[in-house]
Amino acid sequence: MNKSLQPVASYPFQALIFFDGYYSILYFGLEVFCLTFKGYRFFFPPNVFGIEVFCLFAFLVIQFTRLFLGRRANKSEASKVMLLFIILCLPNIFCYCFFLGLQTYALQLEVIINSIGLAFILGELLLGIFSFITFANTEKNL
Repeated sequence: MNKSLQPVASYPFQALIFFDGYYSILYFGLEVFCLTFKGYRFFFPPNVFGIEVFCLFAFLVIQFTRLFLGRRANKSEASKVMLLFIILCLPNIFCYCFFLGLQTYALQLEVIINSIGLAFILGELLLGIFSFITFANTEKNL
């Protein structure tokens, strides 16, 4: 078999993306619960609660788009799509940090679930960078 035809997709990266997909569903469900609880329990300055809800749903869209692109890039070994995945990791890291401690009220549950999400995304970012380098080198050798 020709060495350039061997698959170079990252299995650990694919596994991390797979489990992060399920974790993201759990995360957004818990975050909606936390926001609902805080909306009824605490006083928010005007318009701040709406901004936090909007940030959560914008985060949701970016997160699932990022996971889709990561799956697609790894399976097709496309370096350009992997680069887009890496770029989309940056706003998601900011969102996790925002919900970790920069929002108006951060519950202990939110600290835990955002820390786990941050660990997922940092692992994916690291493996994504390695995969990008591998895919780019493979494309260059073809």
